[in-house]
Amino acid sequence: MNLNLMNLLAAIIVTAILCVGSYFWGGHQEAKKLEAIKSAMHSETKRALDDIKGEVSRVETEYNAKIKKMQEQWDTEIGPLILATKKKCKNSSSSSACNAANNAVLESVFNLKQKNN
Repeated sequence: MNLNLMNLLAAIIVTAILCVGSYFWGGHQEAKKLEAIKSAMHSETKRALDDIKGEVSRVETEYNAKIKKMQEQWDTEIGPLILATKKKCKNSSSSSACNAANNAVLESVFNLKQKNN
């Protein structure tokens, strides 16, 4: 083989090695950047989900406390009032006494007052 052909072949091989090497090296650097972005997105998503879980837990606790309070109010105030009203209506011979008892329940529980016509 002559020297020019060997130089040309060596130049082609070196160029190929440089191209392949730079391709993989550049890809490796890009992969590092993408991995860093992926990691940041993952940690941010995890933090956001933890925030949401905390908020859901807080709202659930608040809601359960309200339900418990309303149940206690029902047991101590509203339930006995309704039972007394039913008893008055059952024992009463007139509908006006029953209506008055029902209106007392509505007024007590819902702060509603019947309009007089």
